[in-house]
This record gives sequence, C-alpha cells and structure tokens, in this order.
Amino acid sequence: MAGFVKLLTDASRIQVASQATQVITTGASVAAGNHVMILSQRSTTGCTITGVTSTGSGTVGSVVESSALDFITTYSVCICSIYCPNGLSNTDTIAVAWSGGAAFDFWTAILAEYTGLATASWADKIAQQTTFGTSADSGSTATLSQADELVFGGFMANSGKTIAAGSGYNLHASQLDDAGPGITLAIEDKVVAVTTAVNATFAWDATGISYAAFVSTYKVAAVAATSYAIPTTRVPSVMIT
Repeated sequence: MAGFVKLLTDASRIQVASQATQVITTGASVAAGNHVMILSQRSTTGCTITGVTSTGSGTVGSVVESSALDFITTYSVCICSIYCPNGLSNTDTIAVAWSGGAAFDFWTAILAEYTGLATASWADKIAQQTTFGTSADSGSTATLSQADELVFGGFMANSGKTIAAGSGYNLHASQLDDAGPGITLAIEDKVVAVTTAVNATFAWDATGISYAAFVSTYKVAAVAATSYAIPTTRVPSVMIT
C-alpha cells in the first residue's frame, strides 16, 4: 500500500552558508524501492531547482514536481523527489541543486520517506500559488493520469503560525526554524482512488498571512496480478458394486 513511512529531517535543519546546493544528511535509513519527497526553501528569489542527487547507489532524482515560487520577494520554495532503488543509509546525503538568484545565507527543508509508488515517471500533476489569505489553497491540478495516486501538499510561510492539515489530509510535519527568521514549513498527504483534479489546503488561526502552497501527485505502483495454476491431473474413480 502506498503512503507515508517516516520523516527523515524537518524544518529545524538549517544551513548558514552562501552556496547553491543544499546537502542534507538523511539521519535515518530509507528502504530499498522507496521514494523521498523534499520540500525545499532558500532565502533568495529568481532561482530554480536543477537537480536532485544522492550518495546512495542507483538513485534517480525528479525535479518536475514544481517550479520554484518566489515568495514575498525574499524566498524561493519548491517540491522535488528522489527514487531509491537500493535504499539509503542514515549517513547518506541528498543534494538539492539550485541555479539563479542572489547569494543566500540560509535554507530549510523537510524530507519524508514514502512507499508503494511507481519507479519510473512517478510524478504526475502539480498546482501551486503564493498569495495572501486566512487559509491556504494550492489551487487545483489537472485531471490525474490514473485513479490511484498519492497527493502530497506543501506549505511555507514566515509567520510563525501553527499549521493544521486540510480536510481529508494527514499532516506529517509543521515546524518552525529553530535558528532562522521564523519560517514555517508543513507537509501533508492523502491517497485517492479517482482521477478527479485535487488541491491541497492548510489551516491556522484564520488571521491573514502571505503563504506559498503546493500540491503534487504521484502514481501508485501497479499491483501485479496473481496467477493460480489449475490442476490437470485426474483423480482416479472407483466403482463400488
């Protein structure tokens, strides 16, 4: 069954350095065949993620989930992922490469492990927006490519709010930086069994704030059909007289 396994690292992990690649130690092992979803933020605008790599053998990165949103003229934030066919150890690192933008002095990220997803072309539909409101909405995706998909929502604000999941979603992280400028990152998910367009929503105390919200969907792996052999040997008959 597809779904969330565990958090690997969360928004309390901060790097203070003017460099364009975020190198994150997993801190926990990732099982072979699983994926890692990444909500990544850096403190400059006008940049994009160009690649996701790992020290784990055979990993395949995907950056098609979302383009980086410029958020209140100060930040860029993006969702990406990586497939780990051979798993990762707790000392392996994941590197998120950015291009463009000015030099920056901090970044934050949430990494989470997921299971049961397709191993090729797993990312499907996206929607995203940054605006001002009393609750967050990513906007709606296009119609999904298949009925069984994981829906992953991401949120960022620099308001210091405690974030709650949207209706029907499970919240797995909502945490402030412990040394930065009060940035809040949050992730949530659900699994759907229809191709209807989806959106991600988040809630807080209903005061107005500026935010960035994302939704990205991922194809669930097809379940192999089970075949059964039909016996062909005849059972001898016995006539009783």
